[in-house]
Amino acid sequence: TGTEPSDVTEIWSQDNPSNTWDSIYIDLTEYQGDTIYLAFKYSGHHGHDWYIDDVNVDESLTLYTITVESNNPDWGTVSGGGTYPFGDTIQIEAIPNIGHEFLTWNDGLVDNPRDIVVTHDSTFVALFAISQYTIEVISDHPGWGTVTGGGTYYYGDTIQIEATPYMGFAFAGWDDGIMDNPRTIIVTEDHTFTAQFEIRQCHHHGGLPRELRHRQRRRHL
Repeated sequence: TGTEPSDVTEIWSQDNPSNTWDSIYIDLTEYQGDTIYLAFKYSGHHGHDWYIDDVNVDESLTLYTITVESNNPDWGTVSGGGTYPFGDTIQIEAIPNIGHEFLTWNDGLVDNPRDIVVTHDSTFVALFAISQYTIEVISDHPGWGTVTGGGTYYYGDTIQIEATPYMGFAFAGWDDGIMDNPRTIIVTEDHTFTAQFEIRQCHHHGGLPRELRHRQRRRHL
């Protein structure tokens, strides 16, 4: 780890030297990430006949597997999984499908996308949920009629809203022009529906009641 003799750590020695060329392979994996210096020490009485040739240090990458999963593939997808070298910085991401939302990763972190420094095999699970939306149903004249069906619902729910006029009043349609009442709604977003009410019109026909007209006709016969 240093250039002074006291800094040197012996990592290999040959117990039975030979007079032939030998290829020696030394595993330096445990020193990964460190700066090292290679030094060679000769012990013996024939140093003038001792040679070192073709010293090579080859990088052998340690690869780790990063697994990225979704808690429900119908709710969302993920990206970024794969095999990477030690020390790489990678990015993983959770992509919710329409009507769904990303909540958190299984380790509690909420960053999305998220940077990961690869140090070992790891599994990350994206937790998705079905989105919830608020349906508000109101009356344009609360004294003329009531409404029902408002609340909080999950994406894709089928609900029914209804407008009920008080006596003397009539339902005149919803604010978006739809006349259905009750009305079926498929929930896809937050939405407000306003029921429109009007005063009921009373129509009176002129003349006498029919029974009285018949009586008067008999008298003239």
